[in-house]
Amino acid sequence: MQMIVPLMLAIILYIYVYKKKVRTNIDKVLLLLASYVVIKAIYNLFFVSMWHQGHWYYTNSIVISSIIIAYFISEFISLKKNTITVSIVITLYI
Repeated sequence: MQMIVPLMLAIILYIYVYKKKVRTNIDKVLLLLASYVVIKAIYNLFFVSMWHQGHWYYTNSIVISSIIIAYFISEFISLKKNTITVSIVITLYI
């Protein structure tokens, strides 16, 4: 669960951002962070035994997933036009 949910959120972010016509700097940074989540999840899925994975493997992925969720919240509330408001929403969510 702690490997699959961040991976799915990262993939959903990829799809959402690539379907947008205009990409901002926030989108680019989130795509880089989502790339980290995807690479880490695939590596752990294929090269680390399930019984040898601990909660410390997923702290960054879970934090990045929280940021992605905050981004989606700000997108759907239509706050994206004001970047200060977006950063406040992300800060409050985390």
